[in-house]
Amino acid sequence: MCSFHCGSCGADAFRNATCCSECGVRRPAKIPSGSVPREARQPLSYTGVLRLFFLSSVLFFLPSHGSSEPLSGSRQTAGPDQYVSLPEQEIRFCEITYSAGTKYFDLARKAKTARDNRNGILESEAQKAMTAIANERNMDISNLLQQTGLSFESWVVDLLEIEAPNETKITFSVSPSCSKDTIIHISAPAKGPHIATLSTKQKGDTLIVSGRFDAREAGSKNQKPVRLEGSITERGSMEEPEYNATLR
Repeated sequence: MCSFHCGSCGADAFRNATCCSECGVRRPAKIPSGSVPREARQPLSYTGVLRLFFLSSVLFFLPSHGSSEPLSGSRQTAGPDQYVSLPEQEIRFCEITYSAGTKYFDLARKAKTARDNRNGILESEAQKAMTAIANERNMDISNLLQQTGLSFESWVVDLLEIEAPNETKITFSVSPSCSKDTIIHISAPAKGPHIATLSTKQKGDTLIVSGRFDAREAGSKNQKPVRLEGSITERGSMEEPEYNATLR
């Protein structure tokens, strides 16, 4: 797992992360050439309850080191005093994912070293610890999302793919802006004004999306956590977590 070194707090973050999970300062990035005024943003929804907004371009607000201005989880879109903020739920989701991934792959390296040294005891201990971390991550994510009935609101995400619609639905895939390795497959009805809007979008566009995560396996009456992440293998679930969701 490649990483970059945060120049603000000194912590390590995943290579594809756009902000430091420890202090929230964004990773320096190439700034696009333009911005979109708020009034030009086109809403995408098929009910009046939850809406999906698309922004065709954004500017990252990049503070100089040592700036005291609170910038964690903010994006500048139309001026120095206008921001689109990452919601606390999304930030916490990314923190859980990042922390678990860091621990998991540190142990994976230890397991490999033990295997190379032909030490089955240490390799087995590392593998058991890896499984425990993966299970803990899944439970923490489940508990976080169940606080809102699996709903999420105004998450800032990046578009990965738009699939061809069938007779009943269309699915598009996104990743949270603070967790580039995570994939969320979002389903919506095959008909509606959102189809025309989606047809104008492409990979890399930044979206603000609300909806509800789909439970892949419901917990029992005595077991509150539900299964949300859907990768086939444990390692796959840690390298590239996948979730399903529904646009409401």
